[in-house]
Amino acid sequence: MLLALLLLENRISPGTPVLFLPADHIVNDEEVMTNSLMTMAEWIADEPEPVYLLGAVPQGPHDQLGYIVPWHDAMLMPTGVYEFVEGPDVRRARELINAGGLWNTFIFGGNVASLIRLFRPIFDTTIAALRAALRSDHIQRDLVRIYDRLTSVDFSQDLLAKQTERLKVMRLLRCGWWPLKSPALGTQLRGALASRARYG
Repeated sequence: MLLALLLLENRISPGTPVLFLPADHIVNDEEVMTNSLMTMAEWIADEPEPVYLLGAVPQGPHDQLGYIVPWHDAMLMPTGVYEFVEGPDVRRARELINAGGLWNTFIFGGNVASLIRLFRPIFDTTIAALRAALRSDHIQRDLVRIYDRLTSVDFSQDLLAKQTERLKVMRLLRCGWWPLKSPALGTQLRGALASRARYG
């Protein structure tokens, strides 16, 4: 992600909205999702300092998903993030939902500058090394050397969860969002495919 942002900073304005969309989920109502993404891009343009997260309205307590707990009810406006909770048990998940918790879709966005700021100052050395590699005559070789020295980082837990003051969460209305990694999805997909096969 950091390399992608550093490539973009040389090609587009630092204030350009950028959205990150993981490829490991499904959405039934694409219009709802599209409207949410367009709204996020508009907020980024109008209020460029924060990084915006998209939290899905839960369809029930789930112990295999992460939750974003907002400071206030995220109905129509982006609101601050109180905490992240990863994989709570069902009892705790119910408590989080009652407190306004949203499923973490890992869909987020900001402008180029605000997203790069998430990595600073912890990764200033890495940022400088990557920028130097992108200016060198041996980009591929230099990038490989940098990557060989990098340590694994959990973007959500190691960066986002420690900088909640820089974040805002937006409410994604129910649109059939569901992560492919969830075992429960297998049952859901098999049922949908069986219905399609029966009714053509």
